Amino acid sequence: MIETNIRIVEPGVNLRLHARCAEVVTQDLSHDLLQRACGNLQKRYGLAAVVARDKSSILVATSGPVPKMVVQADDWRLEVKDSGTTRELCFAELDEAQLLAQLLERCLLAQLESGTKLWTLDSFRNWYVPQPFECASGIAAHRRFEVSSIAIEGVGVGLVVDVGTAFFTEQTVADFFRDDVLAEEKTRLQRRFERLSERQHGQKGTLVYDFGRDKHKCYFDSFANGLTVATVNGLRIQGQTYASLQEYYKRKHGVDVDGDAPVAKVSFPGINRPQPVIASALRLRVMNNALPDALKQADKIDPQSRRDYLEMFWTRLGDAPFGRGLPMVAKGFWCPSRDRAIHIEPPGLVFAGGQVVAAPANGHIGEHRAYYKERHSLLNDAGCLKVPPAITRVLHVAVPRGADENVAMQLAEQVTARLSKWTRKEITPELMMYSTLDEALTRLRRQPPGMVLFIFDDDEPATYFTLAYELKDWRIKRITLATLQRLTLQFQFARNANDPRSVSLISVPRGWDAFIEMNALDVLQHLDCVPWSLASRPHYEAQLVIDVGADRRYFALSLLICRPQSSDPFRLETIVPIKSDHKQETINHVILCDEIVKLCQRMVRSGLDPIKSMLILRDGHECGREMNAVVEAQQKLISIGFLASVAQVHTVDFHKTSAKGIRLWERIRDCEVRHALEGTALLLDKGTVVLVNTGAATLRQGTAEPLMLVARGDGIDMIAVASDVHAFCHLNWSSPRVAQRLPLALKRTDDELKNRAAQEIGRIK
Repeated sequence: MIETNIRIVEPGVNLRLHARCAEVVTQDLSHDLLQRACGNLQKRYGLAAVVARDKSSILVATSGPVPKMVVQADDWRLEVKDSGTTRELCFAELDEAQLLAQLLERCLLAQLESGTKLWTLDSFRNWYVPQPFECASGIAAHRRFEVSSIAIEGVGVGLVVDVGTAFFTEQTVADFFRDDVLAEEKTRLQRRFERLSERQHGQKGTLVYDFGRDKHKCYFDSFANGLTVATVNGLRIQGQTYASLQEYYKRKHGVDVDGDAPVAKVSFPGINRPQPVIASALRLRVMNNALPDALKQADKIDPQSRRDYLEMFWTRLGDAPFGRGLPMVAKGFWCPSRDRAIHIEPPGLVFAGGQVVAAPANGHIGEHRAYYKERHSLLNDAGCLKVPPAITRVLHVAVPRGADENVAMQLAEQVTARLSKWTRKEITPELMMYSTLDEALTRLRRQPPGMVLFIFDDDEPATYFTLAYELKDWRIKRITLATLQRLTLQFQFARNANDPRSVSLISVPRGWDAFIEMNALDVLQHLDCVPWSLASRPHYEAQLVIDVGADRRYFALSLLICRPQSSDPFRLETIVPIKSDHKQETINHVILCDEIVKLCQRMVRSGLDPIKSMLILRDGHECGREMNAVVEAQQKLISIGFLASVAQVHTVDFHKTSAKGIRLWERIRDCEVRHALEGTALLLDKGTVVLVNTGAATLRQGTAEPLMLVARGDGIDMIAVASDVHAFCHLNWSSPRVAQRLPLALKRTDDELKNRAAQEIGRIK
């Protein structure tokens, strides 16, 4: 039986709630100001409120009058006053169900603030346990609860709570920038700060500012050397003037701070200029890739532990989680019915010579594990389904002289041995040891463009950009020197007594074989090989993925065509155009339309029968007029012969996380759970699916993180969409023996956008 981390508000679909209506009086009523009114009611009086459907008033979860309230800033003022009326919200009313969900979510958040010791930082939906559950190397790990709500068609309002992990330094910014230590220790502390804050990658460190009752998120700007809270003068904060920062803490917080305490400048969201604050109130938030080995697994929470944490969360809230006089929640977690929780079987896969790995015959975990093992074995036995005729026969391996040459040769020989086996072509390594990056680039440019496995020292971010820029016509697989050196320490070689230059390998480090395979598979894909494909036709002949980079400077399009048993069974192309406005998530609809047509036109020029069905996946959600671009592009694609005149084109939003923090697991006894099987899908409504692509057969740590698919339009069969998305996850060739979260086309856009972002950092530096 599938169980979720959702608790349903009683009495389900019959839920009703009376809310008090309040007027908001302001010069220029906007959604932003209405939300400010709701937020201030919760902060000042502990009252949950939401914006009404009329967008001119708010609804408050209280039986009594709403207290009069005035909120103002330099350029606006609003007044909230009770209207004397109430309104009944009913879940059965389609347009009120979401309002009910939002209002009850805010009631729960108000209870968390007033009735628990949990604290919030950057969002009222995220609540942190005050005491760390583990500390190592000066870093503290805290559990974090994430709260959201959802209106589930035919079921009721669901409160979704998930548990995560956040890491903060035990030392404050003042500790990292101490001036009372020897120069060597001072340098060590500041280098550690740089490393933990990721500032070497052109990013500002994220901080928690813990002073007074509230905690706030901010970003490190600089350490104010020589300044103290007593010598920072002439402050103007929220319309008030203070003689010094010391006076500000005295008047605002009622706290006497040491006038000699050091100061740091930080950036707060919504404030244009960096602000001075006491450095001892700042702690650094540490991202996962900067964690010490002792904490690498601290955020991996298995389903049973996750469920136990969530049980404790609800127990902490007691019998009235929303407050007195408000609805209750069901005691157990929601177990969806069998018509909502379905299992999508993995696809059959075809390899070279028409050899096929069949889909598991049943839903047993053992059958699924055998399926993943068999596709790895068949790749080794049969080789790739498709190898370009003009595939390169030489793999250049560029290695800095700081690396062990014997280890470098093992890497080069073993990667090419895998490539030769999979492609059935003899590929030889050409090892090149280099002293400087310029030397390596010069030597490579003398060769015809090909494939290079490039090991480089990643201390200098510009290297990434330099490689991409200077070797434009090359295929490049990058490995950092630090990664190779970690493995080098565990190698053992024996030298020939008669020939000191001759060495033999005695033992290799644990994980070396997996490291070789992972890099060989990456190189294989750089060479445009297709290890395997689907054995039968998917529901859609083509998938087009639209994705925007995290820095919003680029967007990516990946077009995948899969028509098994046809003369042209598989194609995949990815492009990464520059985005015209990097301040907004949305893509200019004219540019998007043009780039879609250009990408498809390339397919047509190389010969292509018209496509009869296409699924468009927008990573995140479509913005602005992007849907207009899709409609306009569709007509042009018909005119150029890419789409058939009666082609079916559907657009779906693809969320890499379930957007609401929804988790699924399988309940095997009353209080015992385990991972759900790969391919488990939950239908929230006819247009929304939560899909688990990794699970019980191959997932060893943590809890599966589902995806969410949301239809952009009516008449879309979301089971068919989920089936295709799950099927194309099996073409994510990076690790044959385990399931992958992302479908192939989306993985390609993700990788290309990350590459461009890294290059951009190098260019800016």
